[in-house]
Amino acid sequence: MKFSDIRWFYFRLRAMSTGEVFHRFREQAKRTYDSRRAFHFDSSTIALPIIPGLLERVRACSDIARSQFRAVADEIRGGRYHFLGQDWPKMDGLPDWHLDPISGKRWREDVFCYSVPFRHNRDYGDVKYVWELNRLQYLQFVAAAAACDDDPDLAKLCVSQIRSWIDANPPFKGVNWCSGIELALQIVSFIVVFSLLPQSSFSGEDRSAISASLRAHLFWLKRYPSRYSSANNHLIAEATAQFILGLLASECLGARDAVEYGRNVLNRQGCLQILTDGVPGEQSPTYGAFVAEFLLTAQAIALAAGVKGL
Repeated sequence: MKFSDIRWFYFRLRAMSTGEVFHRFREQAKRTYDSRRAFHFDSSTIALPIIPGLLERVRACSDIARSQFRAVADEIRGGRYHFLGQDWPKMDGLPDWHLDPISGKRWREDVFCYSVPFRHNRDYGDVKYVWELNRLQYLQFVAAAAACDDDPDLAKLCVSQIRSWIDANPPFKGVNWCSGIELALQIVSFIVVFSLLPQSSFSGEDRSAISASLRAHLFWLKRYPSRYSSANNHLIAEATAQFILGLLASECLGARDAVEYGRNVLNRQGCLQILTDGVPGEQSPTYGAFVAEFLLTAQAIALAAGVKGL
């Protein structure tokens, strides 16, 4: 271990309460145990989670919005990806989900996720670049373009990328399973895409793979929630994902508990993350907007589904 790593751990521990220190040690023991387990998730098909009314609202959007959807779709169809001010190497066909666009190296995908030293290994680059691609948020625009133009080729592109992501990221292997907030954002992207594409776009094999992946996402979010000093915008994202996934995919094991957990956390944390004067609890306008967006997303989806909101 490098001196800089030891120094980081030292100052990190100094900032923790006694309760958090014990929590971190318990988490590490749990991770060690999980690294030796074989995980298998039920692939029996569940109904894909759909946000009621989203398709109709997207199809009623302005011409300006439609043109923006098409612009993103054209870029992705051409294998061009641009995030965080950085261009990825042109990727014809399916993306390389583990490629760092700056170093040109690939993060390991064959090891337990928490064994990847993403915080202290700059040889591969800043992990946020890979995570940004794997949030799949660009697919929301591609799916919107497919919906507005009734474009089966764009629908097929969305499905093939989702299947590619699932196949390239088996549960708990590689850097894309390291962070709960990343899993939460993937869940939101999945659900938006499912809501905008014709159900006939998904084969039975697609649905089985998606069902198993959603179950794995929900399991991992429940197993490793952000707590103590990590109970910030990360926790809000995780709770939102559990809330909406449990709400819209009621056939998932533990869905009802996920809804109640998500609602309770969002109600409690909403008051902590956004103070009474409107200032973000983390003293960051960006994080404040991030938290507000998640809270509004959870509320809007609950109302669309006709159930009790936050």
